[in-house]
Amino acid sequence: QTPQSDSLSAPMSEAPDSVYAAREKKLKTLSTLNEALPEATCCAVKTHPRCELHVIQGIQSGGAPFRYMYETAERKGTELKTRLKTLTDAIVLNHNLKQKAEELGAEFLISPVNVRSQEAVWCCGRICCEGDVGSLNVASIVLEGANGRRVKLDLSHVTDFAMFPGQIVVVYGSNTTGECINVRAAYSDGSMALATTPASQIALFNETESFLNGEPMSIFAASGPFTTGADLAYQPLDDLLEHVREVKPDVLLLCGPFVDARHRLLNPEMAGTPGGFSNGDPPDSLQVVRHVMRDKILAGLRECPGTVCVVLPSVQDLHVRSVYPQPPFEAEVYRPTAGEQDHQVEVRMVSNPCTLRVNEVVIGISSADVLLALSGNEAANASGDRLARLARHVVHQRSYYPLFPAAEGTQLAMTHAAHLALPVTPDVLILPSQLAPFAKRAGDVLCVNPGRLCKGIAAGTFAKLSVHPVMRHLRTAVRKAAEGESKGSEAGEEVVPQQLSQDFESAAKEEGGKAAEGGEEQAEEEKKEAEESAPTGDTAMADAKSEPDTAQTAAPATEEPKESSSAGQTEPLLSPAPPLPADRNEPTLHRVLDRTRVDIVRI
Repeated sequence: QTPQSDSLSAPMSEAPDSVYAAREKKLKTLSTLNEALPEATCCAVKTHPRCELHVIQGIQSGGAPFRYMYETAERKGTELKTRLKTLTDAIVLNHNLKQKAEELGAEFLISPVNVRSQEAVWCCGRICCEGDVGSLNVASIVLEGANGRRVKLDLSHVTDFAMFPGQIVVVYGSNTTGECINVRAAYSDGSMALATTPASQIALFNETESFLNGEPMSIFAASGPFTTGADLAYQPLDDLLEHVREVKPDVLLLCGPFVDARHRLLNPEMAGTPGGFSNGDPPDSLQVVRHVMRDKILAGLRECPGTVCVVLPSVQDLHVRSVYPQPPFEAEVYRPTAGEQDHQVEVRMVSNPCTLRVNEVVIGISSADVLLALSGNEAANASGDRLARLARHVVHQRSYYPLFPAAEGTQLAMTHAAHLALPVTPDVLILPSQLAPFAKRAGDVLCVNPGRLCKGIAAGTFAKLSVHPVMRHLRTAVRKAAEGESKGSEAGEEVVPQQLSQDFESAAKEEGGKAAEGGEEQAEEEKKEAEESAPTGDTAMADAKSEPDTAQTAAPATEEPKESSSAGQTEPLLSPAPPLPADRNEPTLHRVLDRTRVDIVRI
């Protein structure tokens, strides 16, 4: 640290946080998803990143100036109507509503919400709350159509629904009075298909030495605050970075707030409270931000040249625009000035929200607490996991923040609403929230809430993801040795990476079953040959005494493969990744959900 950073941190740590320091069960795993998969181990030698990171969608730094607060009512209305039309078309397509209308003996037509009709009609619109204040409930749900008119929804005949303000829905029902629709069915899934990657590209990322070389990819995800509410010493961040230096993950995702504007030492509203903001000598907030970025994060990652760090701001961060969507941090908070050391760390400053592609894995990240906002504004009569349902709203509505109007404390910039839309359905959706940390399946998407690294003066949690390579044809050493190099060897056979089903071990079991069947057939043939050539009488007994017990000495199929007598090296369980022919270079759907282990860990 520089003398400047030493003088900065000294007065901030006068009130040590004894609760955090006295915590027990450090780095304990609290919950695990897909625990049958092994956790990614530490790779000791990582001289360069093993992953390729691209920003699919996000506000780019260095481009056109990020302007906000220039919104007109007409511009907001245009954005809302465009979103209504786009999502309505997607919902109709996903639910095959035109076909359902034909089955009912009528043509599919969208009717205005306020038009009277004795027969059931199709209507689309945005869910709103009847009152200006208060939370949404079943009795206060109204539907706002494309013409701006609003009607109430009677959902007494719908057995399964979950609605919130801003949700785009298509309903089927009758409106005899023009003021209330008696809903028979409601549809809201406008999600897109999962991202696709060419099979040859997946093989390149998963199997080649330049990338993962057949090993799982390790991703750490943590969200601020990164220091306790008692000081600005950032001890939890130091502990996290120490663990990063030990494990050396491939990707480290850090979501703000890094310097929380609500912290008692930085919030003027806390002036006069014990340990609160001091009007006489407040800390320099820019100096605090640079201290965190440079002296903590960049300096802490110098020993991890193979780790790519992604930094995402929060609307609660100081020295970044507090609108949503939010541009990345400015260069002044992390770039070295005259006389400062350049740490040469691979750090990507991205916007909030942001959609990334890490190798073949598409990751969507947003530091806005949309789960908590949806939780407090949802009216539902549905079974199943509530947290997974909240995450599905984000996927079904194609938006990182589908709630409208936004919750208190979140300032939506409607002129940049395009950056809130999901460009594709991500494989992994990381949504930090004040709700309990979790890792759940939200349809085909893996949704992770890593929690907060600090909860007041107590320790919080973070998430560790181990993304395993796509499973391929398995060839055991026993079968290879039995067939021999010259008999039926498939070493030159071109193998296309296989996509796993929902059961991760299904592909391995299927291949194992095939190998077992082949082994049994070969064993039967060997047994017949042995019976035909077997000696009789005393000679057979003498030979049996001289031969070792093969049943006890033979290695089982699950053990490590033995060295080949010809090559003198261990025979791999997975065949090498050959180049794929042109006709096999088509997009292949990859389900990261089924091959990713997620651990929620206490710091």
